[in-house]
Amino acid sequence: MVAITSDVPRDLWRGRAVAFTVAAGPLLAVACLTLFAWRGSLLLGHWPVPWVDDPKDLANADPLSAVFYAASMVLVLFAVCTLALFPVSAAFALRREYFAGGSSRWVVKAVVLTLIWLGGWVALDGSEGVKWLMD
Repeated sequence: MVAITSDVPRDLWRGRAVAFTVAAGPLLAVACLTLFAWRGSLLLGHWPVPWVDDPKDLANADPLSAVFYAASMVLVLFAVCTLALFPVSAAFALRREYFAGGSSRWVVKAVVLTLIWLGGWVALDGSEGVKWLMD
């Protein structure tokens, strides 16, 4: 019997998946907030304004808005948790990668992970959606 194995161990794939999911946390929050604001603009007739249009009222008015509202709250909380999770998950994933293969590609992956994470935070910080969601 021949065992079919991959050239990359399973724990490396798990480490990569966790690192990229944590790095993409702020981007997922921005995407969900944008969808929620878009749905709110369809219901309101104008783009939602912080401190004027209450997102909780929209969540009660429409089932799809309720899904976007709940997902937005969870993803914004997850994005805040990535402040602590990102350095740890990236370090563990890149450490495993470095010791498993010894190649210098882990530096490129570290830069890509960091850019994804920082890009998500820039987009999340610049959006009025967070202010509108949290009012």
